[in-house]
Amino acid sequence: MSGIHGQISFIPTLVRRVYEHKNSLVKGFTKKYNVTNLVYFEIHSDIREAILREKIIKKWRRDWKINLIESNNPYWIYIQKYSKHCSKLVNRKI
Repeated sequence: MSGIHGQISFIPTLVRRVYEHKNSLVKGFTKKYNVTNLVYFEIHSDIREAILREKIIKKWRRDWKINLIESNNPYWIYIQKYSKHCSKLVNRKI
């Protein structure tokens, strides 16, 4: 899985964030490493729970993160391809 970079972050409005990354509008990790394709996300009803989960996953080894992605999205299908169908679900503040 070399050449694959990932970002883990709390994102309150997912669809907007995907657009920003696809168009390199956000400085930082995703722009530096050209991370533009979303392949995994989680939805949490509580902001504290989401931030805690983010911190936990950030400490994981790379292979654990890859296993998490592949257990939910084994073919690494880009989530944003389906954003029109899930925008009502994810385009909201948590």
